Amino acid sequence: MERLIKGQQELFEQLRKAERNLKKANHEVRAKSSYLIARMEALNKLEEAFNQNHLEIVAIATEEQMETLQYFQDDLQDSFQESFIQYKALLKEYLDYTDQNTTIHAIDANENESNKNQGNSEVQLPRIQLPIFSGKYTEWQSFYDMFVSLIHENYTLSAVQKLHYLKSSLSGEPEVLLRNFATTSANYKEAWEQLTKRYNNKRYNCNAIMKTLFGQKNIQHESANSIRHLLDTTTSCLKALNNLNIGTEQWDAVIIHLVVSKLDHESHRQWENYISTASDELPKWSQ
Repeated sequence: MERLIKGQQELFEQLRKAERNLKKANHEVRAKSSYLIARMEALNKLEEAFNQNHLEIVAIATEEQMETLQYFQDDLQDSFQESFIQYKALLKEYLDYTDQNTTIHAIDANENESNKNQGNSEVQLPRIQLPIFSGKYTEWQSFYDMFVSLIHENYTLSAVQKLHYLKSSLSGEPEVLLRNFATTSANYKEAWEQLTKRYNNKRYNCNAIMKTLFGQKNIQHESANSIRHLLDTTTSCLKALNNLNIGTEQWDAVIIHLVVSKLDHESHRQWENYISTASDELPKWSQ
């Protein structure tokens, strides 16, 4: 726990230092879109690392620790998110002032051209941010679906642009897998095939999701955060299974039994009291 919290503090300091360095950079440097894009990519990876550590801390923290640890009292996670938003907004502001056509605008190019042909556009949609895939099988399907839709099957993008987006959307093991692929048009097809061969395995993905779903820890003491984490993880797993075309519509009884069995004694008792007076029918997962 101490190691994780110290790591969070170091990540927060890296974030604040990065913003200070950006403000110190001269105008010529800040006008380079490649410089701003590199900072944006580093920022997104920093946020991903912080959020992953935060989930681990919440998962192992006891109720007493959540009330006494300075990490929770200072709400470091909220402070990090506020600084993250400010820094990212600053980066986007600088990017808006650059006159260069860079690959970060490629996703919007097709839509902007379509709007231009139709006349004028009164509403400008926000730029879509690709998710970062860290190698977890539970994340693969949502990453795969979005990347294929926005990038892989986007014929307005060149192969080198697609490879740029692919490599900048990876971290951890997948990033290492494609690290030695130079960002050239010739390498995109092979890089994409390597990635999908490693991770686009329905059986592996399903097993990983099931392991997460059924391997959740029992809650020992009453804790709103722990219950919320239990519900969020379960919902996320069900959505991931549905994304694999594994129907879970009739799983309510199984999922409810699983989740209720993980509750602490008092929360379990309150659930039974509530549901016994609500109806004689089997409860739904939505309840």
